[in-house]
Amino acid sequence: MTATKKDQSDRDAIVTDLGSTLFVEAGAGSGKTTELINRVLALLDAGVAMENIAAITFTEKAAGELKNRLREKLSRSGRHPEALDQLDGSAITTLHGFALRILSQHAIEAGLPPRIEVNPEEAFEERWEDFRSRLLSSPEQEQPLVLARILGLKMGHLRELARHFDNNWDLVDQRMGNLSTPTGPIELPDVSGFPDWFDQVAAFDLFCQDPEDKMLPKLEVIAQRAELLHGAGGNTEQIFRLLFVPGLSFTKAGRKGNWPDEDSGLPTLKDVADELRNLGDAIKELRAYVANELIRRLALVLGEFTLEAAKDRRRLGVLEYHDLLVLARNLLRHPQHGEEIRGALAERYQRLLLDEFQDTDPIQIELAKLIATPPDDHRHWSELQDEAGRLFFVGDPKQSIYRFRRADIALYTQAGQAPTIERKSLTRNFRSVEPILTWVNDLFRGFMAPPSSSRQYVQPNYQALDSVRGSPPAGPPVAVLDDVHPRESGTRGLREVEAREVAEAILAAVGEGWSVGDGKDENNEDCWRPTRLEDICILLPSRTSLPLLEEALQEHKIPYRIEAGSLIWASQAIREVMATVSALADPTDEVALLNALRSPAFGCGDDDLFTFKVTHKDQWNYMATRSKVLPEDDPVGQAMAWLASLHAEVRWLNPSQVIERIVRERRLLESSCFGRQRPRDVWRSLNLVIDQARQFEETGGRGLREFVAWVNRKIDERTRETDVILSETDDDAVRITTIHAAKGREFPIVILSGTYARSRPMSASVVWPENGGFEVRFSDLLRTREFAAYQEHEEEMELAERVRLLYVALTRAKDHLVVSAHRMAPTETSVSKPSMADMVANHATELPRAEWVSEPLPVKESDLPVMPSPSDWQSEREAFMAAASKPSTMSASRIAWTETEDIEEQLPGLDKDGPTDGDDDRSPLRKGRSGTQIGSAVHAVLQTVDLDADPDSIGPVAAAQAEAEGVSQDQSTVWALTRSALESNTLREAAGSEHWKELFVAAPVDGTVVEGYIDLLYRADEGLVVVDYKTDDIHDDETRQAKVDRYQLQVAAYSLAVEQAVGEEVARCVLVFARAGQPAEEVTFAGNELASAQQEVRARLASAAA
Repeated sequence: MTATKKDQSDRDAIVTDLGSTLFVEAGAGSGKTTELINRVLALLDAGVAMENIAAITFTEKAAGELKNRLREKLSRSGRHPEALDQLDGSAITTLHGFALRILSQHAIEAGLPPRIEVNPEEAFEERWEDFRSRLLSSPEQEQPLVLARILGLKMGHLRELARHFDNNWDLVDQRMGNLSTPTGPIELPDVSGFPDWFDQVAAFDLFCQDPEDKMLPKLEVIAQRAELLHGAGGNTEQIFRLLFVPGLSFTKAGRKGNWPDEDSGLPTLKDVADELRNLGDAIKELRAYVANELIRRLALVLGEFTLEAAKDRRRLGVLEYHDLLVLARNLLRHPQHGEEIRGALAERYQRLLLDEFQDTDPIQIELAKLIATPPDDHRHWSELQDEAGRLFFVGDPKQSIYRFRRADIALYTQAGQAPTIERKSLTRNFRSVEPILTWVNDLFRGFMAPPSSSRQYVQPNYQALDSVRGSPPAGPPVAVLDDVHPRESGTRGLREVEAREVAEAILAAVGEGWSVGDGKDENNEDCWRPTRLEDICILLPSRTSLPLLEEALQEHKIPYRIEAGSLIWASQAIREVMATVSALADPTDEVALLNALRSPAFGCGDDDLFTFKVTHKDQWNYMATRSKVLPEDDPVGQAMAWLASLHAEVRWLNPSQVIERIVRERRLLESSCFGRQRPRDVWRSLNLVIDQARQFEETGGRGLREFVAWVNRKIDERTRETDVILSETDDDAVRITTIHAAKGREFPIVILSGTYARSRPMSASVVWPENGGFEVRFSDLLRTREFAAYQEHEEEMELAERVRLLYVALTRAKDHLVVSAHRMAPTETSVSKPSMADMVANHATELPRAEWVSEPLPVKESDLPVMPSPSDWQSEREAFMAAASKPSTMSASRIAWTETEDIEEQLPGLDKDGPTDGDDDRSPLRKGRSGTQIGSAVHAVLQTVDLDADPDSIGPVAAAQAEAEGVSQDQSTVWALTRSALESNTLREAAGSEHWKELFVAAPVDGTVVEGYIDLLYRADEGLVVVDYKTDDIHDDETRQAKVDRYQLQVAAYSLAVEQAVGEEVARCVLVFARAGQPAEEVTFAGNELASAQQEVRARLASAAA
């Protein structure tokens, strides 16, 4: 059996074995989505309706791709037209979307209001501020907060814990929901004996025989602290503060010969060291006790608040993503309604397909099992026996990298071992060339494996990938940038060298024309072409190395773009503009001020700053009075004046307005054209900051300082954001993104950089032991007492996920893979907590080092600036300005209004398409109605009632619309005019035909988009008919013909737009002049008359565009 056919029987089973519950392990690049689509098509062939299939994906993007590809398959094949009709409403969605469906259909049973709203994640910040305020103002928590200050437990620690509880409030409910929140002071041990104990230890200095002995300084510090402890006067809090403050050392020191020997009966050095250690151990134990009690107290307080907030969200129906999952699971477990709802869902969703199963919330498997098993079976999900074939799992445990989102590889392992499961494997990789797969397989074989056969919940066994593609004809398939840096060089030196080598690799790839895949030829063989910049993607584990990487790319003149949400905030352009924003938010922030002055917003060099500070002796404070010797044209002084001026207005401006002022007044868009970064990247970054500021305001954010704090949290939080910021399709530039954001994507050339960094624990770690309770860790000194028992396991799981993250990164490459193994010289830590670079260096069978000579990128002619002469530039500018001033869109009313200034006020029927000189900001209900209040009311009635309605029955509607327009005194007139229109021959004909009321139309006519609201369009025997209602009184009117002529142009414009939009000819246009108490007058334009009017419309469009 050849390598390309090794897994064919398993692939066949996906489409043929529909009666079995398959558990498919799909390796990277194995065509998982294709097989998922094949399974759906096979189910359709077997008679399962599309509406009875649910496919649960990890992301909305994946759900959209699955739907689009299914639509394409169904459309091309012509099979299952009913499935195509049901596709848009089908349950191909994310887990959260599926849970929302369940809750929306059973809101009452779930204890929710009928209307459910999904709230953005930013709502957490409001809750945190509320909790923080309540905590700080609570008299019951005053003593715990004092202890928190003493121990160094900060609000930032509690905020991280609050977020963790928020994301796991179901676990908080299980472990804390039945616990009462303690009140009153924390009971503390007696510490009154510590002052005397310190005295006793300090007194040992009398027995030292050498004043230079190294133990004496330690004892001197002990003596000083003893004095302070006695001075505390028995104040417990002050004693704790003195015991826990840094500066005390309890380790052994000194020389044995400088102290009495053992036979003297006096304290020896060992006695002193033992007593000192005992004192240190007592303080350490005391600190551990207080930390445990304090963290548990604050966690219970925070847990109570978290559950209270979850109940409020449920009561209001304003839910967040995790609420959807928990409430849906609880609904299916409901003691009264659960069985009925499970039965209904089982009937509706007969087949459930679970994609990316290794990375989803554990609640997913419970929901699936509850739907696929008998409704009266209430056992734990792992004991439920689902009907064979109802479930289908697909995933790759080697790519499980979302543990921070509750993804649990142990659950994946447990689900795959169920007795009803049939396991299948997809090992053929259609993405990467053979040399890449060989190197990756050699690296992870044996390295990625469970610690023991009984601990497969830590790491899966590595399943090798089989190659399908050959080797690229040009360029190294795999290259490793292997370098060990001495520790004294520091991480900055490592980053600089690594960034330079990455830039050189990019230049080599483009300069040497490395081959990348370019589809298949007629013989199904790979086609190749030379590398372009857009083929290259730099993957980063974190944002740490981004600044120096940007500098290196700019130095080598390599265009790049950042595509990950978590990286964009660390980009140079955003850091620079945020420096100015931070300086405006806090005039005392000298660091932000200096960074702002150095930024392109002000362009001050170090020489300017030196002169300002040293020569002119001025202050780093733009609110201060400037030095008298400072020249008026000093660039720093001018910058300070501008900052002071804008700061005076900040309190009245939103953050987005402040940033817009900075961008506009400091010419940041224009100045970017002359910097090292590409202008389009700077523009995109600046627009992103403004958009984010608007989102911040829309979610309740207030004030510039709060916005700066919000941005700083986004920068500082080590979250693994997966948002991908899409770029322009014509942008030939290197891409930079994170490994998490690259999941599910592929790139012709991957350069993995920043691998030297070791993972650090989150600032708040929480474990939920199987036997109940909870344990919390902020640091080794701030943790609950039992956390240590789980710490080794937590570190083991973190390391295992780090290995899988490396696997995900390496398997993104299609044609070439460049891996940075720049690392620091090994230490004990690098063995127990290796970086990705350490992993590669220690486990790869070879580290292929490619030799290349990097050349500067060739300059394209299009990149060379062509400087026109001033006169040519002026002419070109005037031409552009003239073109920009020409309307790209014209309403039908505006076309008819042209050259009618003398009778504008007499033509109210021309304004129903909106103003002619600006945007139409009317409410949706007002659009399409003509100018007078009575006319608007008549239009509204005709828009509301059926055309064949009995005119005698429309009185209440006419009265309501007259009141809405503020002309209730004229409701009889409105009724009479409406009756006149309804009784016209035109509307009677339309009532018996296919017709459309109040129809908006927009279509290009001779290069200009013509738009407007057509009162009535219907299909007559001879073709389409455009109808426009008028309430003008044209009886015995001297301007009657002028009005008719103008309205004729209006409906002629409508007819042209309709013909362009639908491709059908308009046979005639009719003006229906409603007359109170009289038959409507109907003016018809058809044949040559309509053609002549249309020609006049075209002439006016041409004139406006000239």
